[in-house]
Amino acid sequence: MKSIFYWRGVYFFSAICLIIGCAGTSPQKQLPPGEMEIRHTVNHKLGKDASFDLVLEWLATTYRDASKVIQVKNKEKGSFVIRALMSVPMAGLEINVSYTIKIRLKDQRSLIVFETGLIEQPDAPYYNGKYPPKNNMPSVLNQYDLILSSFQSALQGDSSLDDF
Repeated sequence: MKSIFYWRGVYFFSAICLIIGCAGTSPQKQLPPGEMEIRHTVNHKLGKDASFDLVLEWLATTYRDASKVIQVKNKEKGSFVIRALMSVPMAGLEINVSYTIKIRLKDQRSLIVFETGLIEQPDAPYYNGKYPPKNNMPSVLNQYDLILSSFQSALQGDSSLDDF
């Protein structure tokens, strides 16, 4: 028969292995806020009210259901907060990345701020649970560039609907 010290050692060792094993298998899904925040000032010739209306039109044409992604819209302050998802390739998979866009409108200029939020954990057996730094994810940066370009075009009045 084994001594009581032997069994205590076995239980202690098992508990340590369990704790270490669990700690290593749960990747962090949310990185610190502001780790990837991109700010752009867009100059234009519009007043705050006119640019507000164009941004509403831009949101309606950019997102499938703008009412679901617009979290805040305030015409008096000239501000919007948009929360949405984008699908980007990572580690040979398509994953969802949430993001927030904050827009502040003033006469003849606008500020647009992109911030990356949660990164979905891919469901793949070969995925190691580690994420690249958000500011080093070219697919996310490319999506932000496309959104910014579209936003700038909307505020410049570059619409094919204007030329009918």
